[in-house]
Amino acid sequence: MKQTFTFLLAFLSHSFLYSQTLEPSFGIGGKVILPFGQADASFYAIAEDSKGNLVLTGEAAPIITFIFSQ
Repeated sequence: MKQTFTFLLAFLSHSFLYSQTLEPSFGIGGKVILPFGQADASFYAIAEDSKGNLVLTGEAAPIITFIFSQ
């Protein structure tokens, strides 16, 4: 639950960043929730690339490293 809530905050903060309103084309009505499914999964960084895509990096147990782009 903690990881899902953290992702929700990260995505919502990006969605509110420029216009102070949710971007309706982002996810569903401006919101994206990504459940991890593992208790010890986490992300380390979130950034926006030159095309406006979000890029997340992190890991999930036991040794899986991931990069996610939206």
